[in-house]
This record gives sequence, C-alpha cells and structure tokens, in this order.
Amino acid sequence: MSELELGIKNIRIAMERVLSRIDFLSYETFDAIFPLMFESVKKMYIYRDELRDKYELDKLLIYEKEFTEKTKLIGKKIDNIIESYSKEKIRIERKISSLSAKKKLINYKR
Repeated sequence: MSELELGIKNIRIAMERVLSRIDFLSYETFDAIFPLMFESVKKMYIYRDELRDKYELDKLLIYEKEFTEKTKLIGKKIDNIIESYSKEKIRIERKISSLSAKKKLINYKR
C-alpha cells in the first residue's frame, strides 16, 4: 500500500468514526462522544494536510467526490441534531414560561 493510499484510508476511517458516533450523540452521551468525534475530525485535517504537502492536487482530486459526499452527510446529520436540540430547547422554554405563569396566578390568588 502506497503512502497516498494509506493516507486516504486513514481519512476514510476517521470519517467513518465520525459518522458512526454521530448516531449515538444525545444529551446523555454528549460529554463522552463529542470529544471522540472532535479527535477524529482533527485527525482528518492532519491526514489531509500531510497529503496536500506530499502530493499534487490532481492525485488528490480523484478522491474528492467520495470525501465531499461523506462531508455533506456528516454536515446533514449534525444539522439534524442541532434542529432536534433547538426544538427541545423551545419546548422546555414554553414549559418554563407556563409554569412561571401558573406560579404568578397562584401568588395572585393568595
């Protein structure tokens, strides 16, 4: 296996780790899983920069479509998580507001 192929393989592995960990990301697992995802992303950038330094752009562009698709998939999954968390935040805010209004009514009735 050439050095280029090894670098590409390492990027693929790091991307797959991010993709698989995103699926397990939740409120409960965030503190454990997010740092692992972040480390995998850092490794991807390190491998990419090493390959950019050693190889010409035309050799690297062969893999662009594959990596672009995976990058978009990672972005879409993260967007879905953010949207889900945003909806949960709004739901909690409404519940707190409702409880606050009920508290004011109870205090007013006294």
